[in-house]
Amino acid sequence: MNVDPDFRVLAFTVIVSLVAGILFGLAPALQLTRSAVAPALKAQASLSGLRGPLTFRKILTVAQVALSLLLLEGAGLFVRTLGNLKAVDIGYDRENILLLELAPLLNGYSDDQNSRFFEHVIERVNQLPGVRSASLGSMMLLGPGLTRQSIHVDGDNTPPGEERAGWINSVSPKYFETLRIPLLRGRSFTAGDTKSAPKVAIVNQAFVRRYLGGENALGRHIGIGDTNGIAIVAVVRDGKYQDVREKTPELVYLPFEQHLEGWMNLCVRTVGDPAKVTSAIRREVQSVDANVPIYNVRTLEAQLDESLSQERLVATLSSWFGAFALLLAAIGLYGVLAYNVTRRTNEIGLRMALGAERGGLIWMVLREALLLVGVGVAIGVPLALVLARSVSSLLYGLKPTDSLAISGAAVILFVVAAIASYLPARRASRVDPMVALRYE
Repeated sequence: MNVDPDFRVLAFTVIVSLVAGILFGLAPALQLTRSAVAPALKAQASLSGLRGPLTFRKILTVAQVALSLLLLEGAGLFVRTLGNLKAVDIGYDRENILLLELAPLLNGYSDDQNSRFFEHVIERVNQLPGVRSASLGSMMLLGPGLTRQSIHVDGDNTPPGEERAGWINSVSPKYFETLRIPLLRGRSFTAGDTKSAPKVAIVNQAFVRRYLGGENALGRHIGIGDTNGIAIVAVVRDGKYQDVREKTPELVYLPFEQHLEGWMNLCVRTVGDPAKVTSAIRREVQSVDANVPIYNVRTLEAQLDESLSQERLVATLSSWFGAFALLLAAIGLYGVLAYNVTRRTNEIGLRMALGAERGGLIWMVLREALLLVGVGVAIGVPLALVLARSVSSLLYGLKPTDSLAISGAAVILFVVAAIASYLPARRASRVDPMVALRYE
């Protein structure tokens, strides 16, 4: 998502702001030029102060409240979506994992040189203090980089025109132990799964469900591309590989010695903060070959955050928009109520002279504020329910009609309205009756 400043967007925003300011600034002036003397005097003598220009202000305030409800509900939906995505079980332990991309292929290494390089790197990194386990995988966790190949299962007659394919991840021994991916049945890869050893594979649950009908996978044989006779030796738990939103793909793990890649991801589980051993890990890799490029050094937690950057941006922006809309609604309510209290000074003085209590006067002003908010909420809720459906594709773990987001936005508006209307209400309750009766 490109969020760089754009001159055209800035110019459009400035023009719209100027036009809106001029139009709403001219509206009261034009209204004054058209006012007749008699109606104006009647409005001035009115005790209620609810007619004339004040009605238009109330309409604008109600519109502000309705818009604020829309933005607050949107912010609630996006913030909760981000929280749901962060809480997703990705299928492996993401804490204290450091990731590094190594590319000996760019140095023109042969397959044998690649194999020796990676073996030396794993051996050296595993000996470092503060490192629990280190292993290799061709798949970039929570990012692009998976290889998709055609797959066939022995004894399975695939209907014509139906392609069977799966994602491939070449991994070293201890890969599942390093990431703490649960092994449901069978054995993990060992140092004995070399290029000359029988071909083996480990599959995830999604592969078993789709291609093996949920039956026992151990001992079954599959073919990948032109390679046949690959025995399934284990089944591991499903996980999130490219995107936390994704539907779990069918994944096949292969020993990296039997399916060598020239570009691998080094996964290191550390005892504590990975940042404390990052420099040492870099030195060990460079001690094997200083010319091998090292890319994208980051923790798995940082990788997860990066994969959710768009959701975080949307949640942040919608929260700020909601906050500003709420502030404008509070200012609008305060302005309308303060103006109304000023216009009704005579009435307030008369009420107090007749024995009205301060609490009753405060409630009179608060009731008007709550009524305005109630009308705005009543208008905003149906609009929010309709417009929320247009962003349903951006949500995760909740529906556009989420009652918590709508009720939370409404409660916030009522609370802010009560706070914004308290000062005018307090001022009304402290008016001196004698001064108020002489007020013009």
